[in-house]
Amino acid sequence: MLVYRDEVDFVLTSEINFKLATALFKTSQEEARALFGYIIDFSNTAIFKNEKIARVADVKNLRMYLEHQFQLYDTSYKYPLNLVQLNTLKKRSEDPEASRLYALHSMLSKADKYLEQLLDKLLSAVVVAKQLVVRGWIMLFSRGYRW
Repeated sequence: MLVYRDEVDFVLTSEINFKLATALFKTSQEEARALFGYIIDFSNTAIFKNEKIARVADVKNLRMYLEHQFQLYDTSYKYPLNLVQLNTLKKRSEDPEASRLYALHSMLSKADKYLEQLLDKLLSAVVVAKQLVVRGWIMLFSRGYRW
């Protein structure tokens, strides 16, 4: 149990969380959730799970992954989107994917020169969070917890 507490304390007081809590630019909750959602999706891909890929390459791959999401929605969309494409996404607010992409575009545009730094820190945070979740489940099951 002490190891688990030490890890939680580390995550709560680490430089990563301090930097995440210190806003580099103003964003909405919807924009942050869209970005975090895509980062979590990326962290589950085989590309990210390949430990032979350098950290710098992970950040570059994440950026390409984020930009590729627009083309998956509509093959004519390429980041950065033009005003017509942005307005189309905005008008399709009833479509959850369009809303999510609109928020992602806004977040990426705001991040601009801080994007690489932000993506690097968020990838680190996702890895730490996943480790804590796994260790938490291991602790529960080691104590006889059953579904």
